[in-house]
Amino acid sequence: MRLLLTIAKKHLENTHQRIGTAQSGLGYMNMREILMRSANVPEVTLLQQLTVPKSLSYLSKMGINVDAEGDVGLSLALGGLTNGVTTKEMAAAYATIENGGVYRTPLYYTKVTDSSGNIVFEPKQEEIRVFSEQNAWLLLDLLKEPIYGSQGTGGQARISGQDVRGKTGTTNRDSSSSFCGITKYYTACVWLGFDFEADGNTGGNANSGICANLYKTIMTKVHAGKEKQSWNQPSGITTAVVCRTSGKLATEECRHDPEGNKAYTEFFRTGTVPGDYCDIHQKVEICSVSGKRAGENCKNKTEGVFITRSGAEENQNWRSSADAKYMAPVEVCEVCQKEPEPTPTPTPDVNGMNNNAVGNNNAIGNNNNVNSSNTNTNTNGIYTNTSAGNTNVSH
Repeated sequence: MRLLLTIAKKHLENTHQRIGTAQSGLGYMNMREILMRSANVPEVTLLQQLTVPKSLSYLSKMGINVDAEGDVGLSLALGGLTNGVTTKEMAAAYATIENGGVYRTPLYYTKVTDSSGNIVFEPKQEEIRVFSEQNAWLLLDLLKEPIYGSQGTGGQARISGQDVRGKTGTTNRDSSSSFCGITKYYTACVWLGFDFEADGNTGGNANSGICANLYKTIMTKVHAGKEKQSWNQPSGITTAVVCRTSGKLATEECRHDPEGNKAYTEFFRTGTVPGDYCDIHQKVEICSVSGKRAGENCKNKTEGVFITRSGAEENQNWRSSADAKYMAPVEVCEVCQKEPEPTPTPTPDVNGMNNNAVGNNNAIGNNNNVNSSNTNTNTNGIYTNTSAGNTNVSH
């Protein structure tokens, strides 16, 4: 099964607690935010999906010295290599991205000439296609987030008059750190730390911001007098309006997220635009009495847009995430009860009000009537006794 990864693809950081802080998981994030914040947990999750062998194959193509037997853990996502990595290897690997996805072996010189200027020796520079031109451009666009993002970790690496792409890196306890930066002209890697790893076991102050600032100081001088250049978008790139939370095509609900409009335009390699619409943002009716999802008995309720999580009722780890307050309640209101059925009003029994009505004991054919007024008439042999509407005729 082929795993399709796009910049917009969502990842969850539900329960991550950063060492030494009280910061909880950051919730839903796409690839841009993951790189901007340098969020480790989603990167490990991503490697788990991609698989370690697949990642090692890419690293090897980019000149990184990997140990196929030793580098088998998910710590690879955070730079955990058996043999470590040099600044030369990192600079060459990042240059692969700038070179349109082509890895070129690093050179310390371009040629050797004699005293007359004749070329005596030229080193051979090998080239290997690692990424497509489109994927390399998408990576470049991603790597602007740590530099120019609102919470980017590499903002101190900005060079006036140049477009910069890059990523920070820090080890445990800030005992060492690095920054790899890219411009249209050069790729460079800066590392700060101890000569021997054990010397940094007690901690240090080598945070990545220092490396980013050192990169800026050096590369500002290197780029002096050079006009600003950037990267041209290649063919085979398309755009789509997607949801920043779900990574799927945006809906109207995405534009009314409690945190603000989550619909934005993202770049995709042609043919990889998601086909499904966002299913995380949903309109939900909330009971005004209990604050839970409105049930069939709730009369006072409001409607709003919330985010949802699959299986949220069974797995409640999301409650420690930063976006938990925007989650739709999983419980349904049990406060509002069904109104009792009204007691029916008795219908008067008209027939029972008068025992002398038609069909009762003193009915037709009974001479003992309530009406005591009797009129007896004997006309032509016909005797008539009329009482209270009853008439008996005899011959």
